[in-house]
Amino acid sequence: MHDWVFLELHFLWHDGSCNLKFKDAISSEKFITCIGVRKLTVPRQEAWGESVCVNKIRGPIQENGFELLKIEMQSGDQIIIEAAKINMPEKN
Repeated sequence: MHDWVFLELHFLWHDGSCNLKFKDAISSEKFITCIGVRKLTVPRQEAWGESVCVNKIRGPIQENGFELLKIEMQSGDQIIIEAAKINMPEKN
């Protein structure tokens, strides 16, 4: 997912669902869907400079009965999601 463009994040409070939308290297839309979100951290401080691209992804990994996903942006910001289930896009 390195260099994928992060387009948007849609979070529904009432059911704790979250969808993240990206464009991959060939500009196809890809999605990460999260069910039962209990923690969502989305800073946009841009310590390394402006960027809309993903640097690296860690996870999802199992932690304390939940799945944890960390998305490091090329801006230096780290998006963190903790949810009951995190569905990753298929790899091409």
